[in-house]
Amino acid sequence: MSLYSDAQAIAGEMLTEFGASLQLFHINPNHYDVATATMIMLNTMESTHGVFLNYPAKDGGVSQIDGTITNKGDKRLLMSAVGLIAPPVIEDYVLGNLGSFTIKSVKTICPDGGVVIMYDCRVVGT
Repeated sequence: MSLYSDAQAIAGEMLTEFGASLQLFHINPNHYDVATATMIMLNTMESTHGVFLNYPAKDGGVSQIDGTITNKGDKRLLMSAVGLIAPPVIEDYVLGNLGSFTIKSVKTICPDGGVVIMYDCRVVGT
């Protein structure tokens, strides 16, 4: 195993031990089924682990992180990359111990450009 593969495994173990089980719902765009001449949704679901964190409250609960307005109630989600088939993307849904959330931004933690250690997401309650 490489250094970053080890880091991915350790991050996954820590998020599993100290975090919560998550269901990640990938909301894929409509696809046209030629055989039935209809639009179909191809949503998929994956299980992973992660931890929800609060953003620091500034200016009455509104803060700015990386040029993005973060409102009171927005959460930071550190999500394990272990076992995920597809990475989380904007507008995917996450169901966890704190409820249902929509992903509004995703940062991939990938120091070497190859092995993804974890995902850092900004989520909004739905």
